[in-house]
Amino acid sequence: MLKWILGFLIGCCSIFILPAPLDLIWCLALLSASALLVFLPKLMLWRATRFNNKPDLRLETPTICLILLLFFSGFCAGLAWLSIHSQARLDSRISLTQPQEAIIEARIASIPAIYPQSMYFTAIIQNSEDENLNHKKLKLSWYQNQPLQETDLIWPKLGEVWRFKVRLKPIYSSLNDAGYDGEKQDFIQQIDARASVRSSGAMRLTAAASFSLSWVRQHLYQRLSRFEQAGILQALILGEKTQISEQQRQTIQALGISHLLAISGLHIAIIAGLTLWLASLIAARASFVQSRIAPLTFGLIMSCVAALLYSALAGFAIPTLRALIMWAAFALTLLSHNKQRLAFNLAMALLLILLWDPIAVLSTSFWLSFIAVFIIGLYVSGRVIKTSIWKSTIELQLFISFSMFLMGLLIFQEASLVAVLANLLLIPLFSFVLLPLIFIAVLFNLLGWSWILHKVDGFLSFAFSQTHFQHKDLLLEQFIPVWLWLILFVVLLISLMPLGKIKIMPIMALLLVSLFAWMYQNKTQEFKLVIFDVGHGLSALVYNPEYAILYDTGFANQFFSSAEFYLTPSLRRLGISQIDLLIISHNDMDHSGGVTALSKAFNVQELIRANSCQTGIKKQFANLQLEFVYANPKALKSNNQSCVVKVSTERKSLLLTGDIERKVELKIASSDYPYDLTADILLSPHHGSNTSSSYPFIKAVSPELVIHSTDRFNRYGMPHAKVKKRYQDLAVQQMMTGCSGQISINLATGKLQSVREKRRIWRNPPC
Repeated sequence: MLKWILGFLIGCCSIFILPAPLDLIWCLALLSASALLVFLPKLMLWRATRFNNKPDLRLETPTICLILLLFFSGFCAGLAWLSIHSQARLDSRISLTQPQEAIIEARIASIPAIYPQSMYFTAIIQNSEDENLNHKKLKLSWYQNQPLQETDLIWPKLGEVWRFKVRLKPIYSSLNDAGYDGEKQDFIQQIDARASVRSSGAMRLTAAASFSLSWVRQHLYQRLSRFEQAGILQALILGEKTQISEQQRQTIQALGISHLLAISGLHIAIIAGLTLWLASLIAARASFVQSRIAPLTFGLIMSCVAALLYSALAGFAIPTLRALIMWAAFALTLLSHNKQRLAFNLAMALLLILLWDPIAVLSTSFWLSFIAVFIIGLYVSGRVIKTSIWKSTIELQLFISFSMFLMGLLIFQEASLVAVLANLLLIPLFSFVLLPLIFIAVLFNLLGWSWILHKVDGFLSFAFSQTHFQHKDLLLEQFIPVWLWLILFVVLLISLMPLGKIKIMPIMALLLVSLFAWMYQNKTQEFKLVIFDVGHGLSALVYNPEYAILYDTGFANQFFSSAEFYLTPSLRRLGISQIDLLIISHNDMDHSGGVTALSKAFNVQELIRANSCQTGIKKQFANLQLEFVYANPKALKSNNQSCVVKVSTERKSLLLTGDIERKVELKIASSDYPYDLTADILLSPHHGSNTSSSYPFIKAVSPELVIHSTDRFNRYGMPHAKVKKRYQDLAVQQMMTGCSGQISINLATGKLQSVREKRRIWRNPPC
């Protein structure tokens, strides 16, 4: 059965490479093949026994052939099951080709995240003029001109039903080779469309029922909001992390303890485990309980109840439900008094999770939990532990920390260098003191005694106030290719196996192979252009293995940064550790917002802003030349302060224009202007606004390709229809980051690639 479940898991993992779900006829064929492969060995055994009166021992022995049959059977079933679920999820989405207005009545399905002038939440449509919208799940954003406070009575609360006038939008997000993938996240969360709320006409129809789960979660959230460390408390009790400050996030990330703030297996195990111990102790001393039920059985039942209640407080989020299922498997093992069934029960829990939601394999938390459990199982199985329990615990923690270290490098391109030590110190403190104490303090707070929670809040404030260190110094920021990650993970698995000294040779061989392959990678010296998809904003990179020149850094505000979400992971993915030249065209936030974040993440050798940009400056990087063809820091309009740069190689050239408007365009396109504007590739001025891209300018540049850097359904309507018509009239090929995602062009060969061309089940196709 374990082999079949492993095959089922691998079949579900095909979502990482499938461009689209398989057709229903193929799914039925795969399910039939799976059933046939499962029963084929048993049929052969039955036939051999019936006609020969003696069973064929080869059929009863788990040979490689039988193992492969079971594995392939599970793979076929997993692939079919994944395709069926994926197609159903895609079919449930609201069919939209363009944004449209609608009036809906919707139940608030999440605790709203409140920011100074906006809020974000999910809602399920209860009623609408269009019946096709009913029961659909929306991700809503609500922007207001006046600052919002969490004490305001006007903002929606979990469980309430509101009437909204909304602008429904298809699910399109910025898409790059690395970084946050909003379309994938919405697919995991079963979001059917996105929408923005129109403030006029918003009305609360009904409040949440008193003492319902929604009411309890919202009430707790508001009570905890009064404390200084509200974000930490809300994260640990309710799974809501929106109020954690950026400084706290950086500290937690640098220490490698992010998992302590995400309610998952560890948290469920702590609360359920302590409940098991207390309930068993009480039952053993209470004769009226002991006479009716065994103390261990009573403790296990109560621990499952505690795990269920904690999951409910966290809103039955997907990670908590997975942890709940895992704990139930552990409880069944203890009830059976057969520790050898633990692996089987956990495997069955994994199968149950995948049957319930095969798309869970897309979630990072799924793999972090699964690998942690796998490491623990591999460490314990087949090993006779002769050392002390403390030494074994520390050794196991080292293995788990190293596996999480590798996962961090693979997924986030960074990992904490002090995570092992931090976790060795903090996990016991967190498990046996902090989390139980927070629960007790919250319970007393609900009863009217808040002094315990104030003490805990004060301790947390003191702990964070002592973290005076440079976060960057504690992080290893490095992208590693998948093949290298697999080799290192195999080394970890070999280290876990009870093979004694015999495992030293294969470990050394694998490490040497990795080292030489990493050192002698074939790196071409050709320059490439990358236009990142940063939504409505701009960021363009020209690089080769030796140099990296970045033009603009995308949008940022107090709560969001394109540099952190998209640029930093993508730059690391490209192997860039230093930015030789950073050019900020002008000071608008959709161009300059990410300067601070990038300066923290990378060593920036030289920074040129609009006020230091000078016409006529030339810079040489190998065979690549930069020429600053326009600068005017004193221009009245900030757009016209943009620093215009021409980049030239031996074969290709491009013009980076910032947000210049028609007035500047006509000036630099005139015949007496001393600089040559002609370029093969043009980044459209001002994202394709009708204030720019005049006919004389386009003719002066004479590009083969123009790229509009903006999101597809931006509120400004860019690129403007008239602008697209101008480029079309002059036979210029047009691309848009909002339609194509990140765009990459080899400046030596002219080869062009876009991320959205790499089709995946959850991605919308290029437009």
